[in-house]
Amino acid sequence: MAPNPLIDDGKYVTWAGGLTYDTRDDRRRPTSGWYVRSDLRYVTSGELTPVSLPTEIRTAMPTSNYDALEMDLDVRRYVRLGPEQNLHLRVTGGGWLAGNRLTIQRRRAMNGGDPLAGYGFRAVNCDRRRRPDPALPALCDRQLAVQVEYRRTIDINLSTRIGNTTIGLQRPDLVLFGDAGSAWLAGPQAGRVPSGRIQSIAEWRSDIGIGIDAGSFGLYLAKALPDNDPIRLSIRFTPRF
Repeated sequence: MAPNPLIDDGKYVTWAGGLTYDTRDDRRRPTSGWYVRSDLRYVTSGELTPVSLPTEIRTAMPTSNYDALEMDLDVRRYVRLGPEQNLHLRVTGGGWLAGNRLTIQRRRAMNGGDPLAGYGFRAVNCDRRRRPDPALPALCDRQLAVQVEYRRTIDINLSTRIGNTTIGLQRPDLVLFGDAGSAWLAGPQAGRVPSGRIQSIAEWRSDIGIGIDAGSFGLYLAKALPDNDPIRLSIRFTPRF
């Protein structure tokens, strides 16, 4: 059993707001339209007991007068290519914007499964120590990912009805997809990415995959590129995005 992640203990006040723009034709299984969601959080604390971290990960935190600004952004575009074909695109990211550095509980990692289906859990976590602490799995300041998938409806019916419930495959979608993304530490110090930039795309992780989406569930196979990670199988009960 993995250790519980540590937190920066304290009393926090959080101000948060969000905006959503949604023109999707169907919220559950969209085929056209836009979805844009942006969230902004401003966190303050007058009483903070931060965990000590190496300076290459995070500079010293204050014990009072703490404030930090962070943001999350999710942009999706759904394009109908034909009666049975669709193209889905997504850019998602977020993290620290200004002020003191994020508390441990608000720091980021690039996760396997979603959005990087070809990688394991928290594949990029910014813990560069020779012996990473398993209780500190997510230490990055920012993260960014791009996803694309092509869907084509397959005209097959391998289903049966039991009462009012349909079980099996009924015109499922064949899904071809690719993902790319990373997470990083921001700042002027060596080994970090300057605050006004994103990490070089050459350093991103990527994967490709194929899947079947039956509506109520989906089966997906994904392979990390060019890493030697094994092919990963995932089962989802909602669309990838």
